[in-house]
Amino acid sequence: MENNRINEIAKMVFIAALIAIVLSALRIAVVEDGNFSAYLPDFLQENRQTNYNNSRAMLLRTPERRQTAPEQTHQNNPKIKSGLSETISIPIIPPMCFNGSSRDAILSRRRHAIKLSRIFSDMEYEPDPEVFGIVDGLPWISLEGALHFTKLSPDERITGPSRESVGILNPELLYYLSTSENEDAQSEDFIPLYKDFYFIPYKLTYNPSTNTITAYIQNDKTENGTYQPIFLSDTNAHDLGYKYAYMAESENVGFYKQYKAENNTLKSGIKELTGYYTHGNACGYEGGCNNYAPYWQYYNYIFLKKLPARFTIKLWKTKPANVEKTADINFQMIFH
Repeated sequence: MENNRINEIAKMVFIAALIAIVLSALRIAVVEDGNFSAYLPDFLQENRQTNYNNSRAMLLRTPERRQTAPEQTHQNNPKIKSGLSETISIPIIPPMCFNGSSRDAILSRRRHAIKLSRIFSDMEYEPDPEVFGIVDGLPWISLEGALHFTKLSPDERITGPSRESVGILNPELLYYLSTSENEDAQSEDFIPLYKDFYFIPYKLTYNPSTNTITAYIQNDKTENGTYQPIFLSDTNAHDLGYKYAYMAESENVGFYKQYKAENNTLKSGIKELTGYYTHGNACGYEGGCNNYAPYWQYYNYIFLKKLPARFTIKLWKTKPANVEKTADINFQMIFH
C-alpha cells in the first residue's frame, strides 16, 4: 500500500510538472506575440518610477507597433456641463512624471480629471482604447526631452515631467502643444520661440455663450530662440468624442509652405482626428516609451508669424456637410 501511495504521489508530481511546462510554453508564445502586459511583474502595477528599469529586458520583446488595448471599443459622447451661464475659469493641473506607471494608474488619473472637469463632468466617460494604446511600466518622453531632443541623452529625454501628462491631466485642452528645436525650419517669416518654452497655458476659460474653450499662452521671451514648428496634439478631442476639426479663424499663424500649397492644413478643409498614445520610439530610449502618434499629420503643424497670434478650431462629433456648420465645440488659443 505504501508503494502505491508513493506511485500516486509520483504521478501527481509528474502531471503537475508537465502542466507547468505546457503553461510556460504558452506564456512564452503569448509574450513573443507582444501581448505580454498580463505577465509583467506585480511591482509594475504600482505607480513608481524606480521600478521601471527592472522590467526593461521584458519590454524589449515588445514589437514596435501600436498596442491593442484589452477593453472593447468605446465611443464617448461629449456633453457640456449643464447650468453654465457665464464664462468660467478652468484650473490647469501641473504636468507630472508618468515613468513606470501602470496603464490602470494613468487611466485612473484620466477618469478623475474628467470627473473634476468644470466642462465635461456630466458626460459618461471611459478612456477610448483606440486612443490609450499605452503599455505598463514604460517611460514617457519628458517636456525637456521633447524640446531639446537632439541635445540630450536617451536617459535625459525621459527625465522630468512627461510631455503627454499635460494633455492627459487637462482634458479641456482639446489641443495641447509640443515642439522641438528644428534648425531646418528657420525662416524670416516666423518669430523664434524661447529656448525653454513648453507651451503650457497660464489661463484656460470656457464661454458658454460662444461654446468656446480658450487657452492663453505667453511667449514674450524670444532671446536665444529657434524657429520651431508647433505641433497640435489632438488626443484630448479625439478621446472625448470629437472626430473632425477645421481651423475657422487665425491671425499671425503660418503653415509649412509645401502643405499649404497642397491644401493640406487645418485651414484648407475638414480633417479627421487620429491622434493616440502608443508604445513607440519618440523618446529614442532603448525599448521605447509611451508617446503621442502619429507625427505625420502635417496639417497639425503651425508656426507663429508674430505676436499676438491666435487661432480658433471648430470641432464636430460627426463629419459636417461643410465648414459653415455650427461646431459642437470651439477651441481657441491666444499667444502673446
